Amino acid sequence: MLNAILKGSYQIPGIEGLSADGFFSVDKSNVFVKTFNKPYLLYEYQASTDTYTSGVYGGNNNKATLKESQKRESLLTSNIKLNFERKFGVHNINAFVGYEQSKNNLEFFDADRFNYLSNQLPELSQGGTAATDFLNSGYSSNYTRKSIISRLAYAYDDKYLFEGQLRRDGSSIFAPGKQWGTFPSVSAGWRINKEKWFGDNVKFFDELKLRASYGSLGNDNVNAFQYYDNYILVGNGFVAQAPGGAPTIQPGVGLSKLANPNITWEVSKKLDIGINATFLKNFTFEAIYFKQKRSDILATRNASLPGSSGIVNPYNDGSSNYNPLVPSENIGKVNSEGFEGTLGYTHRGNEFNWGVSGNMTYAKSEVIFIDEASGTLDYQKRPAGH
Repeated sequence: MLNAILKGSYQIPGIEGLSADGFFSVDKSNVFVKTFNKPYLLYEYQASTDTYTSGVYGGNNNKATLKESQKRESLLTSNIKLNFERKFGVHNINAFVGYEQSKNNLEFFDADRFNYLSNQLPELSQGGTAATDFLNSGYSSNYTRKSIISRLAYAYDDKYLFEGQLRRDGSSIFAPGKQWGTFPSVSAGWRINKEKWFGDNVKFFDELKLRASYGSLGNDNVNAFQYYDNYILVGNGFVAQAPGGAPTIQPGVGLSKLANPNITWEVSKKLDIGINATFLKNFTFEAIYFKQKRSDILATRNASLPGSSGIVNPYNDGSSNYNPLVPSENIGKVNSEGFEGTLGYTHRGNEFNWGVSGNMTYAKSEVIFIDEASGTLDYQKRPAGH
């Protein structure tokens, strides 16, 4: 395993408060696993006959098995930012614009061998020679994300706080033309305890702040390459017969997932309104109301595709491995809202400090859109809220 990072910063001359910084990091891992499963003899006492019975456990077919796997993963991340931070009297400005890029590569391979003649030969080359004594599999993936990030924060007399952020993210998970998303956010705060009229008349609060924010974020943590048709190898793909020969079953490929070149970022828009307070020197209080709207969630259609489309999903057995033929689409919508509250107490002594806090959260979610068959009666529809 390797984790390394190179950082740098530079104060740009000629403009006070202007600087540049960046980093380049490398994270690499290489994991090799080897498991040699040998059969062993186990005796079990039978109380009814006061005898011991023996049995062979482990391995396969009373013979040893070997499994080897190797997983290599690398993540390269580069980041560069241009920063500006300066105070003009009661005005304080803090801003930056930056670019970040990450590249992830993953390779995995494993192999199994069965029917070893000896338990003293734990090597892949020493197993059985029949066609059923070999198994192997593997996969690889590449993923790239690029982001342009910016932020502008302004404070007036340390009382009125404003901040705006804008980021534009690109992901190789999606097809060209759908890879980029733009996600803005804004926030504001008011430190009421900094007001002279408040400090002169209210002694109960040591600090009191009101704040609110609204913004959007994107999610690309979904299955990759959904904009391609997906195929799987099948052992009984078709039957072939040479002239004068007998019919034989031949391997082939089967369509497992239809492509959707239009999938793109899932979007989450969130509103937060909160209050933070410190009172009686040792008590802290925080209360937040939040409301979130998630849209463009990737989901498959349930029953709205007509039979005339010719698309027939495989039988859904309810297992986690079920894979419908229809592609995912950005059709899902879920809303949620709630409240969070925290109350704490901290005691600071000369030799010993201690504190205690408690919190409460109330939240509810509602599924706004679930795909249904056209013409479904209201009483037959699945409930939207939960």
